[in-house]
Amino acid sequence: RSDRYLINKMYKSDDNRVTVYIGGKHAKKVLNTIKKETEISNKGLVIYTITNDPQKNTEGDTFKSVITDLKERNIDTLFYKDEIKNEITAHIDSFFNNREIYRKRNITFKTGILLYGEPGTGKTSLANALASKYGLNIVLVSMTSFDKLDVQTLTSCFNADDLTYLCLLEDIDTLYNINREDEAADKDDKKVINKLLQFLDSNTSPDNVIFVATTNYIDKLDDALLREGRFGKKFYIGPITEAEAIKMCKSFDCDD
Repeated sequence: RSDRYLINKMYKSDDNRVTVYIGGKHAKKVLNTIKKETEISNKGLVIYTITNDPQKNTEGDTFKSVITDLKERNIDTLFYKDEIKNEITAHIDSFFNNREIYRKRNITFKTGILLYGEPGTGKTSLANALASKYGLNIVLVSMTSFDKLDVQTLTSCFNADDLTYLCLLEDIDTLYNINREDEAADKDDKKVINKLLQFLDSNTSPDNVIFVATTNYIDKLDDALLREGRFGKKFYIGPITEAEAIKMCKSFDCDD
């Protein structure tokens, strides 16, 4: 499994004192990787970028996780219509406030938010700002290699500790360009869609996670992806208006 999975298991122990024995010709490389990842993780919020193992061309139970510091962003430095930020934060606040309801009913504690709109309107920046506001590490799952990731292994890494993660699925429309109901669609493409649905909403979905997906082309998304339980909240992030542009300029102390 991934190095991050091992680290999460170490953090989950009661006293955080774990002895790890590493053998094999790559022992030093693995040790240095674990040391580097724990050092970064202890500094502040981070982004885990998940891609398939480049040494494997087929689906497997290993993947590559690159950890970088999250450049925290104050949500007040982003300029959308006020109701958009208010609605999104109200939804997340309600999600956290209802944690016990999920737990008492043994319901997977997760929610999904879809941000759609023209390119360059700040969808990814908003995801970063939400992670910063709520103190969440981001797991960025690469859509270009999602078809080669093992969903159960990926889910086990989410569930290896008690932290809540923001799982970012950028440009989710690039994963496929078909609808499952299309009889002419390739079987492998349909398999990828089913795999994504399994990851988002099934018995193997990760627990304690906020899914945030972005797309420039919502009309390309499969109908099943837009149903309640996958992305219950959908927000159009459009071009900045004159009113927001004025607010932005004033925030930089620009004159009239």
